[in-house]
Amino acid sequence: MDHPIADRADQEAAHGAEAPGADDDQADFALVGDLADGLRCGTVFDDLLDLPREAVCRPIEGRAEEVELFVGGLPSGETVEVSEADAHHRDGLEDEEDRELRPHLGRQLAGEVGGAPGPLRAVDGHQDVIDHERLPKCVRCVKEWPRVPNGARRPTARRRERSSPFRHGRRDKNPRSCKMRQMHHFFATAAKGTEGALRDELRALRLPRVRADRGGVHFEGRLEDGMRACLWSRIAMRILLQLGELEARGTQGFYDAIRSFPWEDHLSLRRTFAIRATVRDSELTHSHFVALKAKDAIVDRLREKLGGRPDVDADRPDVSVVIHLAKDVAQLSLDLAGAPLHMRGWRVEAKEAPLRETLAAAMLALGRYDPALPFLDPMCGSGTLAIEAAQIARKIAPGRGRHFGFMRWPAFGDEESKAFRALQEDAKAVALPKAPAPILARDRFADPLEVTERNLHRAGVTGSVELEQRDTRDLGSLPPRCQIFVNPPYGERLGGKRLQLEGLYRGFGQAYAPLEPEHRLVVLSGSPYFERAFGARVRARHRLFNGPLEVDLLSYGPMPA
Repeated sequence: MDHPIADRADQEAAHGAEAPGADDDQADFALVGDLADGLRCGTVFDDLLDLPREAVCRPIEGRAEEVELFVGGLPSGETVEVSEADAHHRDGLEDEEDRELRPHLGRQLAGEVGGAPGPLRAVDGHQDVIDHERLPKCVRCVKEWPRVPNGARRPTARRRERSSPFRHGRRDKNPRSCKMRQMHHFFATAAKGTEGALRDELRALRLPRVRADRGGVHFEGRLEDGMRACLWSRIAMRILLQLGELEARGTQGFYDAIRSFPWEDHLSLRRTFAIRATVRDSELTHSHFVALKAKDAIVDRLREKLGGRPDVDADRPDVSVVIHLAKDVAQLSLDLAGAPLHMRGWRVEAKEAPLRETLAAAMLALGRYDPALPFLDPMCGSGTLAIEAAQIARKIAPGRGRHFGFMRWPAFGDEESKAFRALQEDAKAVALPKAPAPILARDRFADPLEVTERNLHRAGVTGSVELEQRDTRDLGSLPPRCQIFVNPPYGERLGGKRLQLEGLYRGFGQAYAPLEPEHRLVVLSGSPYFERAFGARVRARHRLFNGPLEVDLLSYGPMPA
């Protein structure tokens, strides 16, 4: 969401659609690869390019489908006189696969680029800045070239298909128009305080250009990468495909901006949709009002373009539109997950104040849970921590048993479905039949253990977790180097009194004290009384949020290497 969406022509270029007057023999390129963070992968060249030799695309020898992007590194203040430019074109063959890109030298830049001819100027040391007044009109969405120091490996550019699979509210029949090959910007939302853990998780999934931010993590990639994140992320709450940003001032300005966006590329008359809006520091202060105005604008746009309007389904929409209005900028996204990702599909029953699965996974990640060592949750409740630990230990994808929102998108066709089935098959293949170390779940009462047993069955990890009814203050004999993870009652939502809570914490601390030299303990505490009553010295601390409650993740005992 780094580039504002200026007009319909830019959107058609960004989605690969033909711009008015475009020639069938034009070549399209999308910049990908090891570009600097400032250059977005959606940059499109949809016409013959006349660029100076210092910043020019050339075909790689022997490979017609790839071109190399040369970006010069002129010292600051120096200029280069341009006398030649490369123009890339196709040779007009009927078969698009046989068309090759060839350099065509000898064309003069002066008089062909627009504006007065003259030298390009390099600034900022290693960054060539091309004057936008002298750029060809065919170059769209280009903000700046990346910083490439002299001698650094130069990025590459790969061809991208022009046609959009979202056309007139239906999937394009041309298989080459699939969005699977296009690059997108994604944002994975996370509970406050868990952004770092989510960043590390997405990097472990080998997703491109992962970057943590407040409230979540940015990454880039193809639609398949977004689907992989939905399938495998344990910490993310939602995965958003970012569509862009619109300037939206006031009520009418917001309506006009939303209506100007090409929603017909993403919605159809036969699919339901819903809008979820958030507002921050904006003239429009009510999120429900923002959602209603956005709905009106989208419906009016689709009625104008498609001759009708889709239905709104607030509970289970086919396409979930997310709008974040910050000051005078509306950020538009589509929610790939549909239902929040903490809804794994196995929790049908829960005791009071259950721990969300995403927060439990973040607790395990930040507490550095090691699947090769024994695990114990002495206050298991409905079994969330034990189930998450078992699925991590057995390498079970958290989203393997659920449906996602993108599966009901109008553009989710055969190729997308095939790619997602391949991801599911890969996830099934890497799953282990049993956990490598014992996983224990205990509780003082029988009712929570019965709920945990049913949840274990639905999660597919029944044989991996051993249940036992035992008082919290009686830890008993433990396997060597056992990891103890616990989410004790806070008293906020369960109505516990201070003396009762302090007694529980003190008794648990006394039971853990003789075990501290060998066994590590990680506690998610939301009570101001816990640390003093527990008594042991905290080794590490993380500030998290369990819904609206501010909590601390406390580590005791020997720290892992």
